[in-house]
Amino acid sequence: MNEAERSAFFSNLLKPAEAAARLQATAAEFNASLLNDLANASNYAGDRVKAAANLGNYLSDLNYNVVYQQSAKTKDLFQPHTP
Repeated sequence: MNEAERSAFFSNLLKPAEAAARLQATAAEFNASLLNDLANASNYAGDRVKAAANLGNYLSDLNYNVVYQQSAKTKDLFQPHTP
């Protein structure tokens, strides 16, 4: 990806509040089954590439929980998980 493509990508991202408002406007209810299963952490924790790739899933789950004010689910993301 060159600098122009990178710039175009980032300039087209929605602001967090706007993205949250759009999601809430759909009237879709919170669906915990969409979240990454925390029990799977052992499948990628030992591999740097897999761990880095899963960071996107983790951040998506975190943002989804925040938008729907799921504080208990959000706290779960910050707990140590063992296989």
